[in-house]
Amino acid sequence: LLNVIGGVPFKARAYERAARALENLPGDFDALVKSRRLTQIDGVGNALAAVIEEIYRTGESAMLQQIRGEMPPGVVELNAISGLSLKKIIALHEALRIEGMADLQRACQEGLVRAVKGFGQKAEAKILAAIEKLENREDRTLLDHALAEAEAVLHYLRDAPEIAQCDIAGSLRRRKETVRQIHMIAASGDPKAVID
Repeated sequence: LLNVIGGVPFKARAYERAARALENLPGDFDALVKSRRLTQIDGVGNALAAVIEEIYRTGESAMLQQIRGEMPPGVVELNAISGLSLKKIIALHEALRIEGMADLQRACQEGLVRAVKGFGQKAEAKILAAIEKLENREDRTLLDHALAEAEAVLHYLRDAPEIAQCDIAGSLRRRKETVRQIHMIAASGDPKAVID
């Protein structure tokens, strides 16, 4: 959601890195939380540790609830549509009560979107085309499935002695809802050995 609301990009990346670190944590997570040693995890500072502890204790995050409360319903689904910013999603929700892709598709087909300030007939046609493209995405993989695959490959690559550093790149790193390919980037003192 931090990516959707257009927050500070480094904050969203920090949360993503911390989530990956927690998923791959070899030690006892409960012990780290109870002993208040979460900041020993690479990439977890005091503020992020406080959020993790809150989720651990209560099962919820006040910050996440606040962000969700400020967002119109369906914002994550609608954000997958190319060309729709949060500002435009909010305008559509306020004018037409759009709460998801099906609502938006129906409103476009009925010619209602073009009447909303900031949209026109051309924008309406582009939105319809983008929705159709998303519906016909058989050659694409959902984000969570692609992330799971990428994490497995990253785990393997990070164990390779030739690789100094590696991470995901491309649409997967940008957290697009669907991904066509998994792109990775690696740094090595011996790139030829890595490629071979």
